[in-house]
Amino acid sequence: MNGFLKDAFSPIELTVDHNPTMYEERMRIQKAGGTVKDGRVNGIIEVSRSIGDGQFKAHGVTCIPDMKKLTITPNLDQEAAPREVWYQFSHLEKRDG
Repeated sequence: MNGFLKDAFSPIELTVDHNPTMYEERMRIQKAGGTVKDGRVNGIIEVSRSIGDGQFKAHGVTCIPDMKKLTITPNLDQEAAPREVWYQFSHLEKRDG
């Protein structure tokens, strides 16, 4: 489930799909001794953050989430939907939605 907050100016993403192809994730994985091959940690697992998958923890897969601290104001609307729905919309469409 992905979501974002929106106000009159722009959407604020609440979730990020972490994967090994993201620069920050790739650097973190490599620093931990893992590799990224074909968009997968050690060429096997497609996610870089996971509660399970213990055999990959030593190679940079972590369960530690990214956190954001936001001040909620009355003019913000919250939207949530499965990630497949969000792939169909641009940031501008999400804002104007």
